Amino acid sequence: MKTLASFIMRGRMQAILVTAVLSLVTILSSFQAGEVREPGLFALLCGILMAAVIALVSLRKGPLEGFVVLAGAGIVATVLNFIISQNANFVVFSLVFFMIMVVPVWGLALLLRRTVSLGHVLAASVVMGMVGVAGVYVVIDNPAAQWYEMLSIGIGDQLNDPRFSMFDAGEVDAYLKTLAGWMTGLLVAAITSIYLSSLLLARWWQALLYNPGGFKKEFYEARVGHHIGITALLVFVGALFGSGFLAEMMSNMLWLFSFIYLIPGLAIAHSMIAMVSAAKPLFIVFYLLLAILPQIAILVALVGWADTWFNFRAKLGSSE
Repeated sequence: MKTLASFIMRGRMQAILVTAVLSLVTILSSFQAGEVREPGLFALLCGILMAAVIALVSLRKGPLEGFVVLAGAGIVATVLNFIISQNANFVVFSLVFFMIMVVPVWGLALLLRRTVSLGHVLAASVVMGMVGVAGVYVVIDNPAAQWYEMLSIGIGDQLNDPRFSMFDAGEVDAYLKTLAGWMTGLLVAAITSIYLSSLLLARWWQALLYNPGGFKKEFYEARVGHHIGITALLVFVGALFGSGFLAEMMSNMLWLFSFIYLIPGLAIAHSMIAMVSAAKPLFIVFYLLLAILPQIAILVALVGWADTWFNFRAKLGSSE
């Protein structure tokens, strides 16, 4: 990873080339014969790396250089897509996809460069995600119904397979309706997580090259401000006691807050585990439990939210 980051920072053309190639791989892995495919892990990683290149250049060299690399890579990727596909509509769609992937990360990188605060970046990500969820509900009439239709079509043929005869059709339908009601929030949270993954990767690269140990310190200090904490509480109350359209939209926004507060929660967990002599085995156990038991992720996110007011890391530091 350090070698790749070093190559990217050698010059503008290197950064443009790496970004364009990663964009091409991501597009070709996600779309085939003009149809959208479910992106695999490889395509997802390439997409994260692609945006991370733009973020790294922006963090280190400023907004103008980041924009030049972004624009240059977009032009190169567009030309390559046209040569390969010979389809103007596909090329336009690929360019829009590229911009959606990299422009928000570029903006978040500029914010991080200016504020030097992951907390400000997390707050901006929440606002961006809330606007995204609200936008879906403004543009699309009854998003849950749309998602239910898509999910039903997606698994309808599979349920007719004799291998799935043990599943009760009524229970599956009820599950799909519940999932459909959350899909907008889950999708926005997933997209936000991709953006933040790219930014954090770029910040880690920057620390590796120019500020060893800096990323660890910055990550351990990540906290979200009081305004976002109060907003999260209001959204929770709206989801719990509201009804109809408003309650459904608030419930979707909760998924976004859950992910955002997972980051300061993880920072607190890292701070606590780092105080123990046998820290490495505990890190492995912690992340295994986090992967196996989703309830632990919710608990960690709640700790991250409570830290808004209690500042647990300050208390940990004072007790050392």
